[in-house]
Amino acid sequence: MNIYAYREEFLPRIIEIFKGSVRHVCAADYSAVQTAAWLGGANYSAWDARFKGSNTFVAEEDGKIVAFGNIRQQDGGGYIDMLYTSKDFQGRGAATALCNKMEGIYGPVIAAHSSVTALPFFLSRGYRIVRENTAVRCGVPLKNYLVAKG
Repeated sequence: MNIYAYREEFLPRIIEIFKGSVRHVCAADYSAVQTAAWLGGANYSAWDARFKGSNTFVAEEDGKIVAFGNIRQQDGGGYIDMLYTSKDFQGRGAATALCNKMEGIYGPVIAAHSSVTALPFFLSRGYRIVRENTAVRCGVPLKNYLVAKG
């Protein structure tokens, strides 16, 4: 698996990964209304600016981007803003590889807001739940967790 720094040409595939992951991987933990609201946040120009303003990486396997993540500096450590793996590449190490890369930039203190679906992943990496949280997307509440490590 190869890890590359973000380039704008990756954005269409990143949005595809995001949408597939939310629709198919997170569907067991969120309602159809919540999923639709979550998907409403994907905006090409806003995400391009967001990714260029942070440390953003993609994981590539066999010539295809299979995951992406980004981290930015916050409160003396790092904040993982997004971490998504293709619905077709779950459990094959892409999120782990990206997390290892991102944690190495701002460690040892890292925080993230984890979806219900991703919580076991973060807990397995030594993160702890700081608090349960409710994010609001397009007026719809989505349960998540603030998690931290270090």
